[in-house]
Amino acid sequence: MRDDDALWDLVESGLFGDPALHIVDEEVAEVTNLDDGAAPRYLETPEITEEDYMEEEERIAFTSLRDQVRLCCNVNTKPAAREKAVEWVFVPGTRNKLGLDFALCCRALGGRPHVIQVRALYQIYIRQIIFTAPLPFLATPLPELLACELLYHFGDEELVAAKTVWFWPGIRADILLDRLMSYMARSRAQAAMERLEARGYVALWSGFWWFTWRNPSMLSPSSRARFKWSDQIP
Repeated sequence: MRDDDALWDLVESGLFGDPALHIVDEEVAEVTNLDDGAAPRYLETPEITEEDYMEEEERIAFTSLRDQVRLCCNVNTKPAAREKAVEWVFVPGTRNKLGLDFALCCRALGGRPHVIQVRALYQIYIRQIIFTAPLPFLATPLPELLACELLYHFGDEELVAAKTVWFWPGIRADILLDRLMSYMARSRAQAAMERLEARGYVALWSGFWWFTWRNPSMLSPSSRARFKWSDQIP
């Protein structure tokens, strides 16, 4: 059984299969005194595959997570395949062809399911994948611990806005505004989104909104060098 930090290494290097996930860039390299822009040793994460697991149950859990998460988050995934993968990742109890569900696979690897879900939503944002419809009706809602943090910093209006974006990755700005106006005035809805964006909880690109929780691109180079998603998600 791995702890959540170890699972995060798995998330970064194995599940998403994207070397760009390492939060290291030219500015970070300057801060950490790197000559060639490479990650310092404590940031390096060799790609993890199913061969790294001794137990068959862990290998099966890893491959199940990897295959479904990549289908969920890859740009070139066909719509029908993405829809099934999104349901497996976000709808509790949905089983794959092996009879395994998302939460069971996460627990088999020692991790918290909502950490993977939040990171998947951020991956969908950085790949600029626009969902044409919300997540399935029975999808996991915004985790309670995340909602509590939002209420600590803001109020009910920002929480409603964040929940709406959580349920619809890449929601068009005008559709989002129409939905929020069922709960608040237009000006207050716009202000709520601006406050959430300023803190990195959501991100706007080309007229579409995504839930990001933390947006590393907004951080200083020194902060990006130390950034670790599992530390950012309660």
